[in-house]
Amino acid sequence: MAGLLTGLAAATSAAPLDALLTARPTEAGRGAPSPRLELEAGGDLANDQVDVLGLRRGSAYEGTGIGDYHGSHLKLTARHGPWQAELGGWQRRLRDRDNTHRIHSWQTALQWRLDGADDGTASPGTAWALRASAWGSRSGQLSRSTGADLQVEDLDAGMTELRLHGQRDLQTQFDLIGSRDAFGLRWSGFVGGGRSRVRNDAVSASGIVGGCPYAFNFAPGKLVATPDASCGDALIFVIPSHLMPYDAAAETTWRARWMHAGGSLRWVGEQWTLALGYEFQQWQRNGIDALITARGGTAYRRNHTLVGEVGWSPQPALRLLLRGQLMQHQWLGELPMAYNTQTATHFAQRHGLVTAGVQLVY
Repeated sequence: MAGLLTGLAAATSAAPLDALLTARPTEAGRGAPSPRLELEAGGDLANDQVDVLGLRRGSAYEGTGIGDYHGSHLKLTARHGPWQAELGGWQRRLRDRDNTHRIHSWQTALQWRLDGADDGTASPGTAWALRASAWGSRSGQLSRSTGADLQVEDLDAGMTELRLHGQRDLQTQFDLIGSRDAFGLRWSGFVGGGRSRVRNDAVSASGIVGGCPYAFNFAPGKLVATPDASCGDALIFVIPSHLMPYDAAAETTWRARWMHAGGSLRWVGEQWTLALGYEFQQWQRNGIDALITARGGTAYRRNHTLVGEVGWSPQPALRLLLRGQLMQHQWLGELPMAYNTQTATHFAQRHGLVTAGVQLVY
């Protein structure tokens, strides 16, 4: 189990860029009208070549390609009166030793200006907005070769491949956002929180018991081991989960509550825009973190994220974007489905991601 999501914990993102939340639309340039419709397409990349801060340097996988990540996304934002709606989707590929994991992510949000304003023009007061959103990720199957032993009494058993079927997460969140234009900058802040649920359809494995190929099914509360047809009179056996080193079915699914807060600064020029945002997250997971600490591990509940963005508009309807994202604990809170009792240790490392994209603004 420890090896299955090592790379996944290292390089996948699914959550929206909350560090840049604002109560007002972002204009393509100074004096430009507030956009009613935005369509963004872009690509995300994490590997040794774009690691300009050296965050991957010194890790066990430096120079190996393990944890290399590439993603593409499409996001639509529409505004009408005081309302703003968003819908986005991602396709992601992650290299993990001999496997490439494919992950599908999504995000949707609805935001409402409390003052009823329908544009982003500057005003002496602070603009306030309420935001409700949901986001998540899913993978049809995550699999990885492993040589882990099943240390259960005198059982001579070992696994050769471990699989998580239908691993997914779902988050719902609510935020209060405030923005104010002053000193030539747009100042924004937010506070909010939500709930998270991580689930899967099944946990299975292939392995060897006494020289015979077996299929393992980690059902709730028990392990069911079924021999291959070539094994003749080999027996099916069932092992209660409390006799095993860990309960794979229970320890890869969990619920949590979380809160976050942060803010951003944005400068808008004639054709250029610059933004810098910060987000702090605090997670409270049910049961799983207590198991990690009881076994002598470290449960990671807090994360700090910094996001920088540069935008250039060669013409009013077109904006080119370059973003960088830096995390204290790699993807903690960004991809909850990768966090479990066996992978938590991999969230200790800092991590960075580069995104390049284009926006069509109407």
